[in-house]
Amino acid sequence: MSRTARWQATLGGIGLLVGVLGFLAAGSRSFTAAYGRQFTFDKADRYELRLMTFNRLGALVLIVLAGLGLLAARSRRPAPALVAAAGFAVSALLVVVQWRDGQSSNLLGASGTNLGFSLTMALGFAVTAYAVRFDAP
Repeated sequence: MSRTARWQATLGGIGLLVGVLGFLAAGSRSFTAAYGRQFTFDKADRYELRLMTFNRLGALVLIVLAGLGLLAARSRRPAPALVAAAGFAVSALLVVVQWRDGQSSNLLGASGTNLGFSLTMALGFAVTAYAVRFDAP
């Protein structure tokens, strides 16, 4: 497995893990609830880690995009990684548009922390899609 494929598999695995955790955190809420639920870590009211917010649709979108990243690692072709990068970029753009709109149309149940994650994943998959052409066969 090439270095680029390992990076794509790592990004895809992280995205898949976060998507599954987000789906579990969304629980029994509406599939497209405007206000997603956070998954948090709270230990005896001393430490709290608030992570991303998701509704079930947002978590499923993340799982599908991460799956495309894993497919890119398996196929060693740039197209799935580019599609995953574009999907994460659109997801990040939706967060910005939804916040401007007052969260009345928050399709993915996302918040500002999702913005950073989506931008990072978009940049990571875009860079690895470009780097595929430099891999040795």
